[in-house]
Amino acid sequence: MEKMLIAYYTGSVSTGLVAQEVRDQLIARGVSVEMHRLTDATKEDLRSMAEACHDLILIYAVHAFNAPSLVYEWLSALVEQPAVAGLRKKAMIISVSGGGEMLSNTACRVTAKRLLVKKGTKELVRKALRSLKGTGGLKMTDFTAEELSEAHQALLSTLHKCEKMDLAKLGKSQQTLLVRRIAALKVALALIEKEQGQLRP
Repeated sequence: MEKMLIAYYTGSVSTGLVAQEVRDQLIARGVSVEMHRLTDATKEDLRSMAEACHDLILIYAVHAFNAPSLVYEWLSALVEQPAVAGLRKKAMIISVSGGGEMLSNTACRVTAKRLLVKKGTKELVRKALRSLKGTGGLKMTDFTAEELSEAHQALLSTLHKCEKMDLAKLGKSQQTLLVRRIAALKVALALIEKEQGQLRP
């Protein structure tokens, strides 16, 4: 049976949930699927998996209106496929964000598409998904203590980076965006910490 590879990158939780849902839906339809997180396997291993699988689904969260650098590194390391059209593997790119299908988010798939085409892969569909809002009304209680801890670490790291930025060097609109982002990160961290407190014995 031909296999499909789902390769995904996530810095927190929601993109992993999207990847799991895609995998489960494919398996329910009788498709043989392998799923791997980019940070849990070497680029060489994932490259071998991509060669062995018939088709590819690439899933990642939008990062600063772009794909994460690790995604580009992996795509660049893929082996070029034969130029014969009938032999070209098919691929799908799914980008996950809080904004859904908007210009700043669709742009994050342009370079990934070019790299796939350059490697001889036929890109079928590009799709943006809203995280959290599109996952069926997730609640804090739907996440494990480990998932909450991972999300907290990622958000805290992002908050520290934002707080180190010099507002004076930013334009007015960028200053407003940064202030709002910091406030949103603090709210998210507070909610996670509240849930973590309730989980502790």
